[in-house]
Amino acid sequence: MPLTAGLIEGISAWCAVDDTLAEVRSEARNRFFGYDEPGDINYMADAGEFNGRERRFEGWFGFDFTLTDGQHPAEVGADILLKGTELASALDSIRLARFVTAVVTMVRPGRSVYLELEDEEFEVTSRRLSQALYRDDVLCAHILPVGRKRWLECPGWLVWPATFGPGIRSRLKTFQLDPIQEERFLR
Repeated sequence: MPLTAGLIEGISAWCAVDDTLAEVRSEARNRFFGYDEPGDINYMADAGEFNGRERRFEGWFGFDFTLTDGQHPAEVGADILLKGTELASALDSIRLARFVTAVVTMVRPGRSVYLELEDEEFEVTSRRLSQALYRDDVLCAHILPVGRKRWLECPGWLVWPATFGPGIRSRLKTFQLDPIQEERFLR
């Protein structure tokens, strides 16, 4: 059984509150937000809202951050919350999670969006994204594979505050930021 949006949210919620991860989550939060860096923190309009920042952190912490044992917190959460073939499928997807900055090429209202990253195309099944995005929007998100060319979004996606023209789109792989670089750019 492939992962669903509900399972991803459940795993992310576990990562956000589990006591065994509290210390490492606190250290990761400091790293992600740069609390130890000098200077004021002033986010761009629409990027600094507390819930949005927290969701971006949850996506990065669960699906990108690496624990000392080499696992991602989402793998640990899946191992605790899931069993059998559901667990095996979830672990396979979590290990293949990607953070992408990609251009929306098509929206299927109520169903999915199609993203383009140069020579790659991703169909991201998401009612939420299909209601929030428009063609040519630039989406920054962690995505998980769940089948043939189908993906699901993880918490914390962001619509980039500008659109990209043909010059950038043709070389978009060279402009990929990691989530921490993106967070710094937004401030």
